[in-house]
Amino acid sequence: MLDVLFHIPDRIAGWPVFGVGLLLAAWCLFGAVLLIVAARRGGFGSEFWGYVPLLAIVAAAIVWFLPRMCEEGRGLPIRGYGTMLLIAVVAGTALLAWRARRYGFDPDTMVSLVFWMFVPGIVGARLFFVIQYWSDFAKPDRSPVEVIASILSFAEGGLVVYGSLIGGLIGMVVFVRKHRLPMLAICDLLAPGLLLGLALGRVGCLAHGCCFGGPSDLPWAITFPEGRPVYERQLVLGQLWGFLLPGDRKAAPVVASVEADGSADRAGLKPHDRIT
Repeated sequence: MLDVLFHIPDRIAGWPVFGVGLLLAAWCLFGAVLLIVAARRGGFGSEFWGYVPLLAIVAAAIVWFLPRMCEEGRGLPIRGYGTMLLIAVVAGTALLAWRARRYGFDPDTMVSLVFWMFVPGIVGARLFFVIQYWSDFAKPDRSPVEVIASILSFAEGGLVVYGSLIGGLIGMVVFVRKHRLPMLAICDLLAPGLLLGLALGRVGCLAHGCCFGGPSDLPWAITFPEGRPVYERQLVLGQLWGFLLPGDRKAAPVVASVEADGSADRAGLKPHDRIT
């Protein structure tokens, strides 16, 4: 299971892709078309102005955020988690639009709703991760400025799919109240798409390696590269050397079992030995 699927080069034919480059130009073109369509359909009303801040936020991310994510000499890493997150958003949006048409709601309004849910969802996903691993951010040797910088360093990873669900729901409530839509009916429309997106997001968690099962020798077993959380977990438990420690980190480091003819067995390690 690969965490990074491939890299997008930071330059194409000498032109920069990220920052003030090709991607920003493409996004501006897309935004202009979107705003023209919105203006023709409903004038310069709430739907038109609702797109503007979201388009601006994405443009700002292209200019300032994506260049900092690029790896020197390789470009922008496309990770399995982010890919599954994108697939989750697209699949959930498509299901929402299809259901909206069946139940008499404007599909375009529902797509606007997804825009309003996406950005708070990303913020919520990051915030949930920071809260969950706060001790890794607020280290004693870090200044407040360094803590804030590490929190904003999305390039190092750290998104939790449950946080995106909470943030997205907050964005949904704001949009529904702003457009005076029936809250319960919108919740009914959103529920299947949210569950579909959540399921696909969990596949992304597996791709990253932060959510996994036990050891397996079955033909469909998944392997993870060195440096992934699965590898680190097996390293801590001793499984990479053919022995097993208790899974509870608070328990005494007493050997629970030793694999026959493994490295630990050949070194003389026995069950009930205490690691000092």
